[in-house]
Amino acid sequence: MIRSQRLKWDSDFFGVECGRIDLNGTVSEPDFELHLATLKTMDMITLVNHDMDDQNGELIANMTRGKLVDVNVQFVKKLPGAHQKGVNATERYPGNDKLTALAESAFTVSRFTQDPKLRALGGGNVYREWVKNAYNQYGKYFVVLGDSDAFSLFHIDGNALVLELIAVSPEHQKSGLGTLMWQVLEREARHLGAREIHVGTQLQNFSAMKFYHKMGCTMVSTAQVYHWWQR
Repeated sequence: MIRSQRLKWDSDFFGVECGRIDLNGTVSEPDFELHLATLKTMDMITLVNHDMDDQNGELIANMTRGKLVDVNVQFVKKLPGAHQKGVNATERYPGNDKLTALAESAFTVSRFTQDPKLRALGGGNVYREWVKNAYNQYGKYFVVLGDSDAFSLFHIDGNALVLELIAVSPEHQKSGLGTLMWQVLEREARHLGAREIHVGTQLQNFSAMKFYHKMGCTMVSTAQVYHWWQR
């Protein structure tokens, strides 16, 4: 299956027209060419080769000038047992400057910074804006520990708690706050009716990979992410 779309948030944030094509399963050359044509007016196309399919990789190499900027890794942890009372998640969290600053400083490994053109267009500010846009929003939940010493942002999708961001301030690294945060997230997931936690990270983010394995997560998929600047 193949799907193409214009990325409104990216286009507005970076000031250039951005699109995305997701390739799931082996895609035929005519289908890929058709979807490329639908995005021919885009300045930049993000190409996501789910499960790193070899034939799709060849199509991307032969039919675009896309450059590999990320390998995304998705983890799942199943949560057996009954629902538990939640303790810390806040929907429509008002936000604060310290949390916003932590978001800006904590997430430095991403396709937005690996791509020099996006970095020049403000790629380093993406996570700050991501968090600010989630403040005061229905369906967006924050868990904040201490004086904004650690936070997580998540939403519920069906039976899954989808963890968007999780960060611990540098001065509290290796203090156990990350493990405590995860324990809270598991309780919140059960409280909100979720039976799984879904989270993704970058292959080169070794500390995050190690943390999710330590928390009992199972790696379920990988995806190559390319950026193709058409102009």
